[in-house]
Amino acid sequence: MLGTVTLHHHSWSVSTAELQSDPFPGVAVTVISRGGEVSASMTDEDGHYKFPSVIPSSYSMRFCFQELFIGSRRVEVRSGETTPVYVSLSDDDPLLTLSTAMPCTLDPSNDRRYD
Repeated sequence: MLGTVTLHHHSWSVSTAELQSDPFPGVAVTVISRGGEVSASMTDEDGHYKFPSVIPSSYSMRFCFQELFIGSRRVEVRSGETTPVYVSLSDDDPLLTLSTAMPCTLDPSNDRRYD
């Protein structure tokens, strides 16, 4: 399983408004099964992460930055295949605002963010 986390932001000028995307380093990425945490990694300076040995099954993935929840994904890992999971966030996303950010939790079974 591998992927990239990016952060979109608006670039404003007098004549245009552009959406740009930058790598999001330092994001904690956790693979979680019904039994609990399976593996954890951190995005590198290019926003990339990799889990080379994940057993085929269904998983939830949790993305956190500085111990705050920024996103989740459900993934299905199949035998003999690479499972890409890409996450793109916007800088105006309420999840990235400290006043509305939620702490990361280790148990997705009791957390509505993993539905």
